[in-house]
Amino acid sequence: RYGLRPGHLDRQAHAVGQPTEYLKGYGFHHVALLDGLRPSTRYYYAAGSDDGGWSRERSFRTAPSGRDAANAEITVSVFGDLGYGDSEMRPMMIYGIDHVAKNWSAVLTKKRLEKLSPDLDMVWHLGDIGYADDAFLHGVLRFSYEDCYNGFMNWMEDLSATIPYMVSVGNHESECHSPDCLLSWRGHALRNFTAYNSRWHMPSMESGGALSMWYSWNYGPVHFVSINTETDFPSADERETGDSHIPWLRGGGFAAEGEYLRWLEADLKAAASARAAGHGPRWIVVGGHRPHGDIKEEHAPLFRKYGVDLYVSGHGHFYTRGAPVDGTTYIMAGGAGWDEM
Repeated sequence: RYGLRPGHLDRQAHAVGQPTEYLKGYGFHHVALLDGLRPSTRYYYAAGSDDGGWSRERSFRTAPSGRDAANAEITVSVFGDLGYGDSEMRPMMIYGIDHVAKNWSAVLTKKRLEKLSPDLDMVWHLGDIGYADDAFLHGVLRFSYEDCYNGFMNWMEDLSATIPYMVSVGNHESECHSPDCLLSWRGHALRNFTAYNSRWHMPSMESGGALSMWYSWNYGPVHFVSINTETDFPSADERETGDSHIPWLRGGGFAAEGEYLRWLEADLKAAASARAAGHGPRWIVVGGHRPHGDIKEEHAPLFRKYGVDLYVSGHGHFYTRGAPVDGTTYIMAGGAGWDEM
């Protein structure tokens, strides 16, 4: 339920479609659509039901539209590779191999986001979200993937409940490869980005994308495109299997062969044409998990052809920015937290 005044939630929005239970016994995930909202307007809301109870009241502000959008100045926090908590909250049982660190922290970034949040229009998390697939490093013999993912979602709720929290898919969203998952039915149930696509509902339906794997949206004077750097194109690292490349943990196949790149070209072409005609966003910003070197073969020619202004990524656990390449500036910001330092 929601409304225009605090304490007066006189409108209702119901769940869209059927609830998702991607892992039996570990809860259901719902999506509710609030349509017909006014631009640049603050709404108040609570989630829940009369039977199960209601959350505390939260609020959010809708995006500007029309001339207000064209002239808007927006502030977006963009990063990849965050993780959940730190090594004091979640001590490491396995470390020192494959870049896994004994001491690490995502808390500094979280605190910084909280401080910045009154001035943020949006957060864009470029993959490797909560590192749920690394949860077994904190407790080897128990199944802790869902505990970690739930912990991350609850930890970030103060942000995600009040401003748009957009996500792009990363390699650490692909599967659960803990000992428990590899020896039980849970490994198969959690393969191929199942938890990611069930927990996050990005505007792919509105933009012709696929689940939360690829999609686009406009905010203010910017056309944003979230690309899929993991699957569904010829040089993708997880085109056939997940991050561990264990043969029976299959990956990819979110659309017909070639459809993802056809969608991307059509989306960029439409954005570039609208910009040239003077009735679309002035900037085209693309984001995805992996940096330029990993995706350039199929993506860079499209960025050049349609005048992409900026590509932002994570995956590398540090910050880099270079001079524009064929008109596109490439920034990697993958040093937000994580337990693989």
